[in-house]
Amino acid sequence: HAARKSLEDSEKRFRNLMEHAPFPIFIVGVRDGRIRYCNTRAEDAFSVTREQARDVPGAQFYQSPEQRQAVLERLQRDGGVYDQEVAMVDAQGRPYWAFLSATLVHFEDEPVFMFAINDITRLKHVEGELRGTNRALRAVSECGTALVRAVDEASFMTRVCQILVEDCGYAMAWIGLAEDDAA
Repeated sequence: HAARKSLEDSEKRFRNLMEHAPFPIFIVGVRDGRIRYCNTRAEDAFSVTREQARDVPGAQFYQSPEQRQAVLERLQRDGGVYDQEVAMVDAQGRPYWAFLSATLVHFEDEPVFMFAINDITRLKHVEGELRGTNRALRAVSECGTALVRAVDEASFMTRVCQILVEDCGYAMAWIGLAEDDAA
């Protein structure tokens, strides 16, 4: 009786930890790829209830089948995947970026993958903005260098346009000069 009580208490503690983990957790069957369990944070992150998620193929939450296949291959080969950037979608089809970590475990007498997923969409957005800002700063620096090295106005303007196209990613660039006329 004491051993059974101890086991029940242990199960309660474990379920409490899983349910209240500060990140989304999914348990997915190895054989069929279907969701067996998701915690409250997973319901929120994927806009799906536990009942809706149960037995849904986990594959539908990946934007790219190739990315999913790469994750599964690493899981099979290495037994785990940690902090891999993955393009995902929630149950309503809204795309987002995630850090995905997963490991092979046993759950209810079957091999399963336990996935922990952290939404990094905002981080990826800020990264993109930072890349753009860095490109612009490099372009300003290159334009300063071009000004110092310029032998005439036309070659300087040509070099500035090249910098804007090559370094900043513009399809084309031109510089117009205002003329002092009576119009």
